[in-house]
Amino acid sequence: MTATEGDNPMNLTGKTVLVTGGVTGVGEATARILARDVRRLFVHGVQPLHTVSDLLEELRGPGQATVEYFQADFTRLSEVSDLARRVRDAGGADILINNAVAPATNKRIVTSDGIEETLQVNYLAMVKLVTELHDVIRHRIVNVASETHQSADLNVDDLQLEHGYSAFDGYRRSKLAIVTFSQWVAGKLGETGSGIVTVCPGLTETPLLHDMFPGLHGQSPVEAAKNVLAGLDDALPNGAYLSSGRIKEPNPIATNPDTQTRLVEATNALLDQDIRDLVAKW
Repeated sequence: MTATEGDNPMNLTGKTVLVTGGVTGVGEATARILARDVRRLFVHGVQPLHTVSDLLEELRGPGQATVEYFQADFTRLSEVSDLARRVRDAGGADILINNAVAPATNKRIVTSDGIEETLQVNYLAMVKLVTELHDVIRHRIVNVASETHQSADLNVDDLQLEHGYSAFDGYRRSKLAIVTFSQWVAGKLGETGSGIVTVCPGLTETPLLHDMFPGLHGQSPVEAAKNVLAGLDDALPNGAYLSSGRIKEPNPIATNPDTQTRLVEATNALLDQDIRDLVAKW
C-alpha cells in the first residue's frame, strides 16, 4: 500500500520519529507529513540551525508535533555517535527513518575518517546510527535505498571504489550495501525486536537527481515521501523491500548469506567495531 497525505499506513498518534536528512528533498517532505500525525519529531540535518529555522517553525505549526532539530555531519563518524547520544538522551524513538544521502560528486572524496564519502554518508553512518540506537528504537527502522541497487555489484574487496570511481557507481553501490545490511539484520531479528525494512521512494525531482542525471525528471518529493511512509505499514514482514510503495524482490546479491557475511566483516573493519555483537543483543 502507499501512504497518502494525512493518512499514514500506521497509527502514529503518540509516536516519536527520527528522520535523518530531514530538511531537504524527500526527507523534508516526509517530515512535513509526519509533523501532522506524530507527538514528537526529531529532524536531523547537516545544515546550521539558523538556515533551517523557518522550516522548523512550519513543522511546529498549530496542532502539530513537538519538533527538535539535531545537526550532525555524517562525513564525521564521531558526529553520528553524538547524534545517537542526543537521541538517547531525548528518550529514543519509536521509528527511525534513515534518509540522509551524500551529494553527488564526480570527484572521489575521502572523509577525515579515511573513507570514501558516499559510502560513509549513505551506508556506514546509517549502520553506525542503527547499531548505536538499536535498543531505543521501539517499533520500526526504515532505510531509504534506491532501485539503482538492482544494477549494482558489491565488490566487498573494493567497497570504496578506489579503482574506477564514478558518482553513479558510488551511489548505487552504497544503496546495495544498505539493502544487503537490512536483509542481514532482518534475518538475525526474525520476528523479534524492532522491524527493519528498506524502501525505494522512486525517481524524484531533487538536486541529487539533477546532479547525476542532468535533464532527467521525476515525481515530486511529496509523492516520494508517501512511498517512504509506506514502509511504516504494520502488515509488512520484517525485511521487506518496497519500491514505489509496493513489495518487490531486491537484488539477489542482497539476500545472499555469503555476501551478507562478507559485507558485515568489511563494515566491522571500517567502523572498527563488531556490529554482530550489537545485533545479537536486539
